[in-house]
Amino acid sequence: MVNSKKGDKQLNIGLLIITILAAAFMLFVSFQRLYVETDITASLPTHNRVIHDALDFFDHHPLQDQVIISASLGTRDPERLVKLAAMVEEQLWASGLFSRVGMDHYQQIMPELITQVVKTLPFQFTRTQLKNQIRPLLSPDAVRETLSQTHDRLLSLEEVGTSEFIALDPLGLKNIVLARLKSLAPVDEFNFYQGKLLSPDSRHCLIMATPKGSGTDSKFATRTMDLIHAVQTLAQTAFSRPDEHVVLTSVGAFRAAYDNEKIIKHDVQNAILIATAAITLLLFLAFPRPWIGLLALVPAMFGTIAGLFTYSLLYDSISLIVLGFGGAIISITIDHGITYLLFLDQPQKTFGRQASTEVRAVGLIATLTTVCAFLSLGMSDFKILEELGKFTALGMGFSFVFIHSLFPRIVPMLRPAKARRLPLKGLVNTLILPGNCGAWFALALTLVLVWFAWPVFHVDLSAMSTVSRETRDADTAFYETWGKGFTGKSHLMLTADSVKKLQDLSDRLSDRVSAVQTQGVPASGTILSMIFPGEAKKQGNYQAWVQFWGDERVTALKQTLIREADRLGFTRDAFDPFLSLLAPADPPDGPVVIPQALYSMMGISQPRENGGHWIWTTSLMRNPDVDETSFYDAFSSIATVFEPQLFSDTLGVILYATFAKMFFIIAGAVLILLFIFFLDIRLTIITMLPVFFAFICTLGTMKLLGHNLDIPALMLSIIVFGIGIDFSLFFVRAYQRYRDESHPSVELIRLAVFMAGVSTMIGFGVMCMATHSLLQSAGLASLLGIGFCLGGAFLIMPPLLRRYFILQTAESPRGKGSLPEPQEDQNQETGTPVPSRILARYRTAEAYPRMFARFKLQLDPMFRELPGILAGRDNVLRIMDIGTGLGVPACFLLERFPHARIFGLEPDPESQRISAMAISDRGSVALGSAPDLPAVSEPVHMALMLDMSHFLTPDEFRLTLKRIRATMAPDGVLIIRAIIPPAGKPTRVWIIEALKLKLKGVVPHYLSVQAITDLINEADFRMEHTQISGNNRETVWFVAKVSP
Repeated sequence: MVNSKKGDKQLNIGLLIITILAAAFMLFVSFQRLYVETDITASLPTHNRVIHDALDFFDHHPLQDQVIISASLGTRDPERLVKLAAMVEEQLWASGLFSRVGMDHYQQIMPELITQVVKTLPFQFTRTQLKNQIRPLLSPDAVRETLSQTHDRLLSLEEVGTSEFIALDPLGLKNIVLARLKSLAPVDEFNFYQGKLLSPDSRHCLIMATPKGSGTDSKFATRTMDLIHAVQTLAQTAFSRPDEHVVLTSVGAFRAAYDNEKIIKHDVQNAILIATAAITLLLFLAFPRPWIGLLALVPAMFGTIAGLFTYSLLYDSISLIVLGFGGAIISITIDHGITYLLFLDQPQKTFGRQASTEVRAVGLIATLTTVCAFLSLGMSDFKILEELGKFTALGMGFSFVFIHSLFPRIVPMLRPAKARRLPLKGLVNTLILPGNCGAWFALALTLVLVWFAWPVFHVDLSAMSTVSRETRDADTAFYETWGKGFTGKSHLMLTADSVKKLQDLSDRLSDRVSAVQTQGVPASGTILSMIFPGEAKKQGNYQAWVQFWGDERVTALKQTLIREADRLGFTRDAFDPFLSLLAPADPPDGPVVIPQALYSMMGISQPRENGGHWIWTTSLMRNPDVDETSFYDAFSSIATVFEPQLFSDTLGVILYATFAKMFFIIAGAVLILLFIFFLDIRLTIITMLPVFFAFICTLGTMKLLGHNLDIPALMLSIIVFGIGIDFSLFFVRAYQRYRDESHPSVELIRLAVFMAGVSTMIGFGVMCMATHSLLQSAGLASLLGIGFCLGGAFLIMPPLLRRYFILQTAESPRGKGSLPEPQEDQNQETGTPVPSRILARYRTAEAYPRMFARFKLQLDPMFRELPGILAGRDNVLRIMDIGTGLGVPACFLLERFPHARIFGLEPDPESQRISAMAISDRGSVALGSAPDLPAVSEPVHMALMLDMSHFLTPDEFRLTLKRIRATMAPDGVLIIRAIIPPAGKPTRVWIIEALKLKLKGVVPHYLSVQAITDLINEADFRMEHTQISGNNRETVWFVAKVSP
């Protein structure tokens, strides 16, 4: 693997070890700096009011952080069940994770709440409530029944210690007020027993705990789950009997956080391991030396890690879903490494720099389009997609840079590989179908699937957070016991700077609820003003109370109470405290004060992260006959509203709009990038055809599979147009560069495309096996997209590119005698046929040579001066062109002399390739530099050295001229255009050219006109004349003939 000769290493082990250590260090630092976000809902767009309200509600609702446990013995035994609950609460307290545990707190503050309600009865009822709820209780029969029931409870000791409440509220008006609190309970049906919350059948006990920090923090979730498991084991030992089984069923957002982190980490590990193993096997089958193929993983992994490291320097957090793409990103970025190593692992000795040049020429535009496509995810309004776009773009960019900077140093050269049968290479070659049958098949498939390709989005809120089977079973068991509680309702949240303002807002909300009852939007639930009205509602209720209790009604009630008191044995003045409430003094200003101890019971909180604002949340039961939008519109001006169905519908609309926007943005951006790169609309359209084919087929197939689109489907445009376009680009650049389907490099690129496609499909295919639904959906959409892109590239591109590059090249006007010789006058004055025929030779070349040829023909005075220099020289059959460049002057001479052949020499491989393509069968261009000359079998009639003599030293120039003279026919002519150093102030063109040469590290050797003339004469040429080219004295023509 390593040769002992200096500079002849096949593998630079030292640099490879340094690279691995650097990658390990960057990976360590990345995870130290980044917070891994597990909350998927945090990635939703917040510019929409409905979505913004829902996310705000999720962040601040008290139940978001609650840990709720349903304890059961498996039998009905309330006494032991209460003891079990006490033990569980004790263990929860001892853990130090919670700031509040159990119902003891609420039991302690209940008397204070009752006292507060009784003392504020004059402020608790509206005019309508007094009429409908209080007046029926004032009839003599109703008063008798109420007091009799109270008397019976006193005798049975049920209301011992409540005499103060009986005196203040003998009619039980407080019960009407307290009944309004029922919807604040976390469950639908319950009973209080010894201070615990039991289910209606007394077989389960509800335990609630409030964490000290965030309930969705992954570390807290893990510690809490471990604690619950440990407590259940302890309880099983302490409380179970032979026929019993202690069960602690826990629910809450903490379980989703726990499951999401656990599931995604498992999926990420599986994805990376399986994808890496499968890709390793694929590399083993494709390379003559399998260890070479394994090195393709190095740039992919390094690029991914370097991308993550750079991301960690720019941002503080990253979604766990994005990290779930780790295996997929490695498979995406491996394609350039595969291509590089395929060019390197050959039967002949190869060099890393040469392989890098070939890969860069083919893959640069593919990398640029993919990186730009992923960066465009920043326009999606979805945070998770923005993160994915930036992370992937960084990973791919660093992978590409690694391949063309460090990789040629890690693998600088390879000795010839031993012959080894590679079945994968043969398989790939058989995929290139003859004729146009592949394109016709793709067209037929498109016409079938296009009918199913209209995107339909489905948004399931629960699918955004995948939970384990155990969590789903726990939710089902909990809701069967305690009811749906939080679910099935519409939810509102008020936010204010103080509790007083919160109460004022609640007054407005209460008025709105009352108003909409008559407008077809009925809703029921607890509102803060129903217990603790704000200032306005307090005053309104007080006025209604005073008006309701007129003298006649008060007198009648007083007589009834005295009569019933005598009958039941109460003192005659027992109910005077209540009668004094019927004519209260003017109330103080401000709302009904809420004791701070009651804040948590009433749903009032002040989150630390909410900037000191106070919030209050409640749930309303919306009439099913009322649409969600009307309900939202009715209350959204006052409160933050979370309406689950409206949230899902709105998110679906946003997804569709985002999908359409991203499709047009990404497709448009890729089209523009391709056109800028190709500057050829026909070639741009050809390149895009496979991705449009893949887009239609993917949507159609997903519809046939019954898989509606969701959030991960937004990436479909990126996958198809960003990654899938690479396959088309590799095909286009291979045909454009090599012009021969059987060229070994074309076969290597086809193999690289196949391996890149299959490796990417492996990466996404592994995601299809993930447990997390978002990863599954993303994997399926991406797998189908990449698969159809790969199929489209192999079916559509070969017949189209064969016709465009190979057949069109053969049809170009280049054959000997293919066009009549133009007359000189027409060429000099109109130039009509010659420039167009020259440009036709470049029409399938890359954009730069085509634009270079166009502008050179228009701007260089050479082509206006050559006809005069060539006048009278018609019998020219063989032309030698030293320093052919891109071949524009050579093509001009071929058009001027239709029967001539060109023998060129060019030191730059790219320029040599382009000029050879342009000259085609009218000659050849050898790779080399003067004083070497191209091989010729017969004497040449003309030799050219245009704008290149300053690259030669005087000795090299002299030797070149002598060698040219030795190949010249007796009447041959030498034409040189040379760059002459300026006599005075250099022109701007001179300064620019000098700077370019300096940047390239080239040292020019400029000679004067006389020095060049002397060298020409010394080489046995006879100088005919010199002339300035254009108006630039720094460029001079030298025309000489062979001396007789």
